[in-house]
Amino acid sequence: MRVSQLDTDLLDIELFDILKEQLWQIFTLFKPNFRVTFEPELLALLQFIMYRLSIYESGASYGAQLQNLKYRNERKHGGLLQSTAKDAPLTKFQKYAFGIMTIGGQYVWMRINQIVTAQGWGELEDVEDGSWGCLRCGEVVKEITRVFEKVVDEEVETSKDIRNNKGNKTKQPVR
Repeated sequence: MRVSQLDTDLLDIELFDILKEQLWQIFTLFKPNFRVTFEPELLALLQFIMYRLSIYESGASYGAQLQNLKYRNERKHGGLLQSTAKDAPLTKFQKYAFGIMTIGGQYVWMRINQIVTAQGWGELEDVEDGSWGCLRCGEVVKEITRVFEKVVDEEVETSKDIRNNKGNKTKQPVR
């Protein structure tokens, strides 16, 4: 990932946290158990609203808009990593898939973790090899995939920089 993409993620997370605090203030007058019970649904609704008003409408999150970045349809660019002036917005299918995977995936994961924690699966000995083990394995695979993605992305950026520098064979003065 590039620095601007990391900044975009940080801006989006910060905006989400600000809106989440406002959402929790709305529910201060409700029963205390209400917020805990429906937290995954409320956060998914907030994420959906942010997604609908940003990525679905303009092709960029709020943080990306501040950084002047946009999601683009790589199929229209032929899968090449170059930056071009040609604008290829995401298709409706790509927008729906992105929303379902990010919002739906996070909702399902939060709901499963809430159920597992409430039932105390981590403390049961007979569940250790079954469902609880699968959940822990899933978390490990997710983290390994995240690290692998960052390493591959850095390798692609490095190889692009090397290829770009080979084209610029201007002699540097020796000092």
